[in-house]
Amino acid sequence: MPKGVNDTSFIPYSLRKAYGLTTIDHKVAIFSYYFHRLLQRADDITICFNNATTDGHTGEMSRFMLQMMAECHHSIRFQTLQAGQTFSPFAPQPIAKTEQIMEKLQKLFSAKYHPSAQRPLLTPTAINRYLRCPLQFYYNYVCQLRELDEIDDEETIDNRLFGDIFHEAAQIIYERITGKKKNQVITADVLSQILKTKVGIETAVDEAFNKVLQLSHGYELNGLQLINREVIIHYLCKLLEIDRDKKEFTIIGLETDVWTPLTTPHISTIIGGRIDRLDRIDEQIRVVDYKTGSHKITPLASVEAIFDNANIEKHSDYYLQTFLYATIVSQNFPAHRVAPALLFIQHTGEKDYNPILKFGKESIDDIKKSQAVFNQMLEQTIDEMFNPEICFAPTTEQSRCTFCPYKKLCNV
Repeated sequence: MPKGVNDTSFIPYSLRKAYGLTTIDHKVAIFSYYFHRLLQRADDITICFNNATTDGHTGEMSRFMLQMMAECHHSIRFQTLQAGQTFSPFAPQPIAKTEQIMEKLQKLFSAKYHPSAQRPLLTPTAINRYLRCPLQFYYNYVCQLRELDEIDDEETIDNRLFGDIFHEAAQIIYERITGKKKNQVITADVLSQILKTKVGIETAVDEAFNKVLQLSHGYELNGLQLINREVIIHYLCKLLEIDRDKKEFTIIGLETDVWTPLTTPHISTIIGGRIDRLDRIDEQIRVVDYKTGSHKITPLASVEAIFDNANIEKHSDYYLQTFLYATIVSQNFPAHRVAPALLFIQHTGEKDYNPILKFGKESIDDIKKSQAVFNQMLEQTIDEMFNPEICFAPTTEQSRCTFCPYKKLCNV
């Protein structure tokens, strides 16, 4: 007290005072009256104020309290309360791979426990999580502490759902063009016709919304969903436009699962994942992964940089995922050049845009040139993941802990 008084008015203070209107002085006087009347018949009074510093401003006691200290003849006693805060150092401890942990890892990822598996057991997501922080890999896979997939607000579309809807809509469009047949040639005329009317694009997006969000029949999209719908339609148009510029290409597969066995001294597993699109232009096969984010990646210097966890912020995880898929595809198409590609939809309008990955300024037009080194380092990394002598150590880059869902567990 007194409360902060807003003196904003079209009538100036001098005119208010001259004509006997209410001024800020009257308002402060009213607060003074309230304050002293509250204390009038009290026997024991405790008055508190906060002197903590917030946003560079230190709290002060009220002018009424200063007035009491100067004019009051009663006994006044001062006490200070201070919160007992102790510094808790952030020092996450490594987790040793005990027999129980190794058994859990083998049951999750070893082909011995999944003899008839027709799917990848170890994915690039798991490998990248280990490279980012081995301790995070431990919490997620060994302890089965999963991050929440769903969001609380059903009207909101987060980045993951946005990407899922785009991927689904792109698949629907190309499946309609190819009739769900493999090795179908796509011509510029066909794509131009779709872009001309846009009806096929809009119906594909609506179908993708219904499938991904599991919307009930007759459900109407709300405002935010309608905005996202328009953005996805725009992105699909940009995708079709850049494909149209190729004049002619062949779709080999959409949302294709690929995997291959891999054996190291400590694990025998199956690695792989799902490719967004596999196409062929002339004699080159592209392993294409769609990206709807705005971030533009910095080309890595070499294959070794993919497995350097210091390059995670440069999205070396994108490289590892696409490289892994490209090496598997290369085994199935030995006579073709196979290129890893990341198609960032927001950057397709750039002049001479080429989604094929680069090392420095050189495009990786054929994965075979880097395949031997990549496979060697991949095997080393995977063997380290399942080596009982190597602990699950926390990352040395504490900046990654800021948004880590497991940071509280590390600070116990």
